[in-house]
Amino acid sequence: MEVVGQGKGVKDLTGAGMNRKRRRIISIFIFIALFLVSMAYQMPPVIAAADGAQEEIKIGVLAHRGEEEALRMWTPTADYLSEQVPGYTFVIVPLDNDNIASVVENDGVDFVVTNPGSYVELEYKYGVSRTATLKNLRQGEAYDINDLGDLKGSSFMAIDERAFGGWWMAWRELKDNGIDPYRDFSNLTFCGFPQDLVAYAVRDGEVDAGTVRTDTLERMEAEGLIEIDEFKVLNRQYVEDFPFLLSTRLYPEWPFAKLKHTPDALARNVTVALLNMPSDCEAAKAAKCAGWTIPLDYNKVHDCLRELRVGPYEGYGEVTFVEAVKQHWYWFVLIVLVILLLAGGAGYVVRLNRKLDASYHELELSRNNLDMRVKERTAQLQMELIERKKVEDDLRIALQKREELEFIINKSQVIAFLWRNDEGWPVEFVSDNIRQFGYTPQDFLEGHIAYADIIYSDDLERVGDEVAMYSRQGVTEFTQQYRITTKSGDVRWTDNITWIRRDENGNITHYQGVVLDVTLRKLAEEKLLKLNRIYSVISQINQTIVRVRDRDKILGEACRIAVEYGELRMAWIGIIDEQTKLVNPVAYSGVEDDYLSKIKPISVEDVPSGRGPTGTAIREGRHHVCDDIEKDPQMAPWKEEALKRGYRSSIALPIKQFGKVIGSFSLYASVPHFFDTEEIQLLDEVINDISFALDSIETVKKKQEAEDALEKSEARYRRLHESMTDCFAQTTMSGEIVDVNRSFLEMLGYTDDEVGKLRYQDITPAKWHEIEMKIIETQVMARGYSEVYEKEYIRKDGTVFPVELKTYLLRDTDGKPYGMWALVRDITSRKQAEEELEKHRFHLEEMVAERTAELERMNRLFVGRELKMIELKKKIAELEDKSKQVRT
Repeated sequence: MEVVGQGKGVKDLTGAGMNRKRRRIISIFIFIALFLVSMAYQMPPVIAAADGAQEEIKIGVLAHRGEEEALRMWTPTADYLSEQVPGYTFVIVPLDNDNIASVVENDGVDFVVTNPGSYVELEYKYGVSRTATLKNLRQGEAYDINDLGDLKGSSFMAIDERAFGGWWMAWRELKDNGIDPYRDFSNLTFCGFPQDLVAYAVRDGEVDAGTVRTDTLERMEAEGLIEIDEFKVLNRQYVEDFPFLLSTRLYPEWPFAKLKHTPDALARNVTVALLNMPSDCEAAKAAKCAGWTIPLDYNKVHDCLRELRVGPYEGYGEVTFVEAVKQHWYWFVLIVLVILLLAGGAGYVVRLNRKLDASYHELELSRNNLDMRVKERTAQLQMELIERKKVEDDLRIALQKREELEFIINKSQVIAFLWRNDEGWPVEFVSDNIRQFGYTPQDFLEGHIAYADIIYSDDLERVGDEVAMYSRQGVTEFTQQYRITTKSGDVRWTDNITWIRRDENGNITHYQGVVLDVTLRKLAEEKLLKLNRIYSVISQINQTIVRVRDRDKILGEACRIAVEYGELRMAWIGIIDEQTKLVNPVAYSGVEDDYLSKIKPISVEDVPSGRGPTGTAIREGRHHVCDDIEKDPQMAPWKEEALKRGYRSSIALPIKQFGKVIGSFSLYASVPHFFDTEEIQLLDEVINDISFALDSIETVKKKQEAEDALEKSEARYRRLHESMTDCFAQTTMSGEIVDVNRSFLEMLGYTDDEVGKLRYQDITPAKWHEIEMKIIETQVMARGYSEVYEKEYIRKDGTVFPVELKTYLLRDTDGKPYGMWALVRDITSRKQAEEELEKHRFHLEEMVAERTAELERMNRLFVGRELKMIELKKKIAELEDKSKQVRT
C-alpha cells in the first residue's frame, strides 16, 4: 500500500506478494478439537453440470478501484477459467467493503478475490479457504526516500476503516512510529472505493497526505491518469525483487479463496488452472499480474490485525466471564461438585436426624405413631425422586452432548471410523460425512463394503503391513498416509490417525480412527517436489560445467544427472551428422534397453522420421514436448518401442553452439503430462547452460568472456559453494573478508555478521603473516594461484589449529586484481595422526637400536666361541699327530 503526500514521492506501507505442520493427536480432547477446526473446511458434494449444461460460477472481487476497473481487470481471468475448467462458466461480481461480508455469508459467490486483511476476517467468520496467491507484476523506476516525521497535525485520507491495503497496513506503521491517527491528525477522512480518489485528493491539495495499496500509483500513471512525479513516498522501504514503491512491511498478495459451499473437485480444478496460468496470457495481462502461485502463509496478516485489534481480533486480549469459564472450567466443575457433596452430606444428616426423631416419637407414641411413619416414608420418597430426576437430567445432558458431537463430526471433513479387527476391516461405525467420498454409512454398516475395499489397490499391501507392524509393537495409536478410491472412481490422498482397542487380555478387538482428505495439499507438495528435482538437476549440471572441461564428459554427466536427480526414465543426447543429416546418439542414461538403436534413423529434415520431438526441436530451434506418447500421432514410428520401456511423455531441447543447433537433449518420463510450464522454463535454462559450456570449451579465445559470464551467475551457484564440505573464503586485496561459506563459519565458530567485520589477518597467528605475504607475492600475484601450503587459524574461542589451503587471484574484466579466494581444509586430525605416527616411528627406532645392540653382543659371543673351537680343533689335530708318531 502507499502513503502519498503533496510534492514528490511518498508511499507506504505494505506490499503484497509473500504448509502447516501436522500436529499429532495425542488424546480424545485433541481429537474433538480436530473435528471443530475441520468445520471451517467442510464443503458440499460436487454437483456436476447435467446434460452438458454450463453451470455458472461466481467470483467475487473487491473492487478497490471501482466496479468498471474490476470488471476490466478480472473478466479475462473468468474467461480463462471457463476455458480451462470444462462444464462451468465463470463470471465476475464486483464487491466493496460494505457488502463483501454479507455476500460471502449468504453464499452469493463461489470464490472470492480480496486483500489479505479482508481474507483473514472472511476466513475467521465464514470459513473461506485460500487456494492460490496472486503474483504481482510491474515495470518501473524507484523514487526518492522520505519519512513520516511531519504527518502530525496534517490532514490524511484513507479508503475505509475496514480496508486492509487502504488503511490497516498504514495504521500499523503509523502506530509503530508513535503516531495515533485518530488523535494526531488534524483531519482523518475515508473516501471509499475507488482508491484513485485518494491520489486525486492529495494531488489537488484537498488533503496533505493519504494511503493506497502498492501498485495503485504505478497503474494510474500507466493509464495516463496521473504523473507519479507529482507525489512523494513516505517511509520508503526497499525489498529485493519487489517491483513497487513501498512504505510498509511486506504482506502476502491477494488470495483466491473458495467458500465453504464450493465443491471440492471444482476448487481443485480451478486451483490447477490458476497455478498453470502463463504469465503472458491475456488473463494475467488484464489483471496486471504474473499469474498465481501456491497459497502463501497469512500469519503476517494475522499479526497486523491482532496488533490493531481489528477484524477477527476486535477486543483481543479482553477476558470476559464466559472466556474465563472456558479457560478454567475444571475449577468451576470442581467447585460445583464440592457444593453438591456438601449438599448431599447435609441431606444425609437431615434424614438421619429425622429417623432418630421418628424413633424417639415412636417410643413416645408407641404403636399409635403410624402417621409419623407415613410422613417419614414420604420424605424418603421425595429425596429418591429428586435423586432420580438428577440422574435423568445428567443422562439427558450426556445425550445432548453426544448429539452435538455427532453433528460436529458430520459437518466436518474429518471422517470417523470404527473397524473390527478382522479380514478386510469390517466397519462397525462411520460418520455420515463419508458421503463426501460418494458412499453412504449403510454401504459399510450393512456389510456391502469393507474398509479395505476402498483403499487404493497399489497402497493396500503397504497399509496392511504397517497396521500389522504397529499392532505387534504394542503402540496405542499410529498415523498413516495412503490413497482411497471414491465411489465415482476418483483417487484421493488421505491422512489417517488410528487408535488401537484391546480387551482385558490385551487382544486387539477394534481399530478406531479419523480420515482426512489431503489431496490438495498432496498436489501442492508433489509440484514443489518436482520443481526441487529440476533445481537439483540445474545445480548438479552447473557443478559439472564448472568442474569438467571435456564436451563428451559434460554430455554424459548431463544425461546421468537428469535421470538420477530429475527421477526421469531415460535421457539421451544426439549430435547432428552434417553429411547425412541424421542425429547420432553420443550419450545416454537410464532405462535404454537398446531403444536408441531400434529407433534409428532420426532425421533433421521435414520427413516422417524427422517429425518426432527430436527432429522438430532441432528444425525449430526450440523445445518440443510430447505430453502423451501413446496418443501422439507424431510418435507413431517410435511409440511401440517407447511404451515397452515405460516412456509415457518426453521433451526434446535443442543444443546450440555459437547460436547454431548442433543436436538435442531428449528426456523421457514414466507418466503422461510430466513436463509443465515451470519445468520447461527451467529445462530451457539447463540447455542454455550446456550450450554455453560447449561454447567455452570450443574456443580458448572466449575463455575470459565465459569466466565473466559465470561470475555474473554467482547468485545461481551460491548454493553450490554453500554445500561444499571444504571451506571457502574470499577477501579484498587488503584482507577484508567479504564472502565465506557455511563450512568456514562452522570451522571458526563465527556468525556471518561477525566474520564480515574481520580481516584475514585477524584469524591468522602473527608468526604466519610474513610467510603468507611472501607466498602471495611470489606465487599468487605471479601466476594467479599458489601451491597448497600449511598454516594455522585462530578460532573465535582463541584455540589455534592447523589448516592447509590453496589461494587464487580474482581479476576484474580489465584484468586488474580485486581480491583473492581460498579453499581451506582443517588438518587437525591429519596432524594428530602424523604426530602419533612420529611417536610410533621413534619408538620403533629405539626398539631397532636395542635389537641391533643385542645382536652385536650375541655376534661377539658367537665369534669368540668360533675362535675357541678353531683353536681347540688345532690342539686336537696336534695331539692326534703326536699319537700317530708314538704308535709308529
